[in-house]
Amino acid sequence: MKNIFVFVLVACAATQVLAVGENVGRITGVVREATGKDILPGATVTVTGKALIGAPRVAVTDDQGTYEVVNLPPGDYDVTVSLGGQNPMTRRVNVRVAQATPLDILWSAEMQGETVTILGEERHATRPDTSTTGQSFTMDKQNNLPVARQYQSIVTFAPGVTQNASGNPYVKGANSRNNRILIDGLDTSDPLTNTFSANINQDALAEVQVLTGGFEAKYNALGAIQNLVTNSGGDDLHFDVSFYTQQKNTQDFFLSGTNLYDGPRPFSGADAPPLSRYSTSVNFNGPVLRHKLWFSAGLEYDRTAAVTPAGPPLNQQAPNRVFANFYPRLKLTWAATEADKVTVEGLGDPTTIDYVFNNGAAANS
Repeated sequence: MKNIFVFVLVACAATQVLAVGENVGRITGVVREATGKDILPGATVTVTGKALIGAPRVAVTDDQGTYEVVNLPPGDYDVTVSLGGQNPMTRRVNVRVAQATPLDILWSAEMQGETVTILGEERHATRPDTSTTGQSFTMDKQNNLPVARQYQSIVTFAPGVTQNASGNPYVKGANSRNNRILIDGLDTSDPLTNTFSANINQDALAEVQVLTGGFEAKYNALGAIQNLVTNSGGDDLHFDVSFYTQQKNTQDFFLSGTNLYDGPRPFSGADAPPLSRYSTSVNFNGPVLRHKLWFSAGLEYDRTAAVTPAGPPLNQQAPNRVFANFYPRLKLTWAATEADKVTVEGLGDPTTIDYVFNNGAAANS
């Protein structure tokens, strides 16, 4: 039996810095009159959303009709525009980490008070506000894909990224030890192997940012920077519960030949070894003091039973390998000032693995 425990403590202040490890995004755009396309200075733009930390953000368009709302955690936001005390109109947009989300709004008296419109995610050929390359993945979409529920599988969706058997990516020719893994902007890479030091509750993630180039040399990464942005709570209390399972009768199985070039033997008639997988989690997010102090807490439990099938040279069934782990997490965010926030976060990764040497003749009995 092997026991693993990792504890990570994160403390940081979130300010408006456009750099590697940034945990927030922004919304920017122009408000115009719908008919003549004239700019509308003095319009009030209010941003609300469950991912927002603190009170609603308010901006006023300048003489050019432009506005910008910064320091927004990743998520969906309602952007409400009002002018001269008339009924407002609302749009909804998705904000991603370290990106400026453009939202130009056409306003008219006839359109005021209309229902929320869901804007599709815009794909831009370039990002003029940053020199980095890579991609960000929101968990609302990734959790619906048929991939393993772990951030190590998600990063392979970024262009130029592949993955080895241990879950560490290869990026643009660099090896698996040339990456840096950040949690909420803080480097948590294993100091010995320079790979990831801990797993994390999947449903605690708001977004996974994968940077594959264009970052500064001081980050000491020839491959990629993976920034895991976690939920921070908010002024509204909400929770989620999930349960996933994969049983033997839902998994494909076949034996392989004695030699690599023999390939698979799908019609061998051999029984599949015992296989099962369970994963469940619960997460809570909300205020301790509204507009001032927020919490995000959760726990995930995973149990996987797998085995190497019988095969050469002894053709004996190896013992079952059981991998069980807990992923506890607690994060507190405090608004120290109107512009700065302080975060303290604790993560756990206690794991037990039975029959680690599970490779036929070398397996423990």
